[in-house]
Amino acid sequence: MKPRHSYQPLPGPRTQLRKEFTMQPTRTYSVPETAQLIGVSKSALYEWVKTGKAGHLHPITIGNRTVFPRTIIDQLTQPEDAA
Repeated sequence: MKPRHSYQPLPGPRTQLRKEFTMQPTRTYSVPETAQLIGVSKSALYEWVKTGKAGHLHPITIGNRTVFPRTIIDQLTQPEDAA
């Protein structure tokens, strides 16, 4: 027996936007990712954010979640081109 109704999203700009949004890589690193990349412990990184010593990392805190902009962390961790 076939279901009477099956939900199929209608094609349109919202559907396309949802696909594009979910396919993009995140623009931030989490605390564990950032700590691993810069070589410090998670607890040290949380302490730096709390005490204001992580200003150069541009932390973004919303509620109880802290993230770091991928561009800033990548600039710190990528070796500079020796030209």
